[in-house]
Order: sequence, then structure tokens, then C-alpha cells
Amino acid sequence: MRIRKNIFKIRLPDPNTFVGGVGVALNTTTLMQGQLASTNPTIRTTMIKNFKNDGPNNDCSFYVGSNYPRAFYVTSFVSNTDVTYFVDEPGHITSIQQGCFRDAINFERIHFPGLTEIRSPSGFFTLSGTGIKGWVSFPSFNGTELLNYIFNGSKVETFHFPILTQIHLQLTSRLAFANITTLKRVYMPVCTSLSSFTDASIFNNIPSGTIMYLDPFLETSDGGSRDPHVIYWEDTRSAVIRYVTDITAANPITDLADANITANSVDLTFSIPTPNVNGNDFWEVWIDDGVSKWLKHVSWQEVTGSGQTITGLAGATNYNIKARTVDTLHNYSTFSNIVNFTTL
Repeated sequence: MRIRKNIFKIRLPDPNTFVGGVGVALNTTTLMQGQLASTNPTIRTTMIKNFKNDGPNNDCSFYVGSNYPRAFYVTSFVSNTDVTYFVDEPGHITSIQQGCFRDAINFERIHFPGLTEIRSPSGFFTLSGTGIKGWVSFPSFNGTELLNYIFNGSKVETFHFPILTQIHLQLTSRLAFANITTLKRVYMPVCTSLSSFTDASIFNNIPSGTIMYLDPFLETSDGGSRDPHVIYWEDTRSAVIRYVTDITAANPITDLADANITANSVDLTFSIPTPNVNGNDFWEVWIDDGVSKWLKHVSWQEVTGSGQTITGLAGATNYNIKARTVDTLHNYSTFSNIVNFTTL
């Protein structure tokens, strides 16, 4: 009698965490765990499943099935010139520790949707001196820990912190969000508590014309006068202050279309949506090539009207593209219809 064996192959969970550029240096589960945990033993190798290296750019991916609070530490990715992005799609990273990613000059993109705190006491320059650029959103970030020296010298254009309530520093000599020469917008509409130290300690040396979307409380919080930080931003640095007094969603685009496709660009056309009570300001354009793990998680470009050109695309590449309205108080609409096209 012939015995038939049934072999069941266990399917590994699909990766949900993606790290760019480090596939050679961190090519095992143990090595990656060492960077994620550093001195934190709660992050174990058993939490990381289906670890693998992906593609020609030395990217890697893996699955994590639960939160790992207080990830990274003083030595995690410090002065690492390999790491280019870190995407935590399910939001398992809830807090990061002092000093991580400091001077990681090629680290350009970050997606931590579950991040609630950044711990940066003792002047360890968390996320400072990096190449992080463009649009950065931490939708769960509440700023309850010390924020000394975070993001200093980065290349960010927009910070989006919708529930950040406070920014506290440790000493008078500390700075946070300082010397960001590319900065255009800061959205923190419910932040009512800023460091009591020098008024130039937070968002120091911001460029002239930076738009700050702030809680109206800060307009009169200093005995009926503006908060000292607001005075510094507005009077010394010539920032544009917009107090967020209304959170009505903007109206969406419903007929987005492509035109004039080239090897590295495309024009977008659409009917301008009827303004809400605050008025249309601009439109965020989001793209996805189906390959780059970070691309779909960040805003690619802003346009101020129909018919403008989206640049920086790769040749012979299929893209999905969508847009959303942003009003003058930085309220978003839902996303438009998705347009699919291939560059030449």
C-alpha cells in the first residue's frame, strides 16, 4: 500500500516594515534587531519574521506583529550613511529614544504613523543632521517627552503634527527644530504649551515666510499678549501666523486627469473645487509607482492650480497619482480620483 504524505507549507506573513539602503550591513534578523533594540531588550529577534533583502538598492523588509515601544537608542543608525528610509506601515513604533538617526545624512524619508513620543533628553540630537526632507507627518505624536535637539538641520519642508499639545525642553541651552532652512509650513493646531525657556529655542532661524498654523490660545497666552515664541516667529523671523479657528474639511477634486506625459513629468488638470469657508490654498499631489516602499506615504509635490507640471518622475514607469485640496488653515479634503499613466 502506498502511503501518501501531505506536506503543508506554512505561509509567512507579508512584510509590513521596510528599511532602505541597509541590506548589506544589516542582512540578518539578529543584526536588524540590534539596531531596533540597541539597549532595549524588549525587542526580540522572535518579533521579526520573514526578514529578507529586496532589490538592487540594498533595501530590506520584514514583518513585525506587535508594538515595540521605545525603539532605537543612542547608537541606533547614528552616523549611518546607508539608511535611506524607514517605513513602519502598521504603526508599531510608538516611541523612539534619544540620539537615534543622528547625522544619518542619507536618511530622507520616515513613516511612523503610530509614533506618540520622541525622547531626546541630555542633548543627544535625535533625528538631527539627517537628510529627512519634504513632508513629515506624525499623526499620533503628542510631544509628552523632552524634545531637545530633534530634527535640527534637517531638510523638511512641512511638519504635520495634528495632535501635538506641547513642546518641552530640558535646559535653556537646548534647541528643537532649529536651522531648517527648507521649512515652509508647520501645522500644530492644538499645541498650547511651549518651552518656558528662550523664545528662540523652538523653530529657531526658520526662513522668512514660513507659515505656522497655530492654536488661537497662543495669540493671548502671555497675559493677553502673544506667546513669546509666536512673537519671535512673527516679528523676528517674518513667519506668517494662521490661527486655526475652523476645521471644516476642504472640498475634493473629482475629475483629476493627466496630460503632456514625458519621460520625467506629467501635467495635471482638474476643475477647481468650490472653496469651503476658509478658501482653497493649494493641492498636495501623491504618487505611487508600486515599487518604492516609502513613496505612497508622503506628499510628492504641491500645485496651486490646474495644468501645472509634476516633475522628478522616472522614465518608462507606471504611476498612480492622486491629489487633495488643502485650505488656508491646512484642513485637508478627501483624495481625488486616482489617475494611472506610464512615463515615456
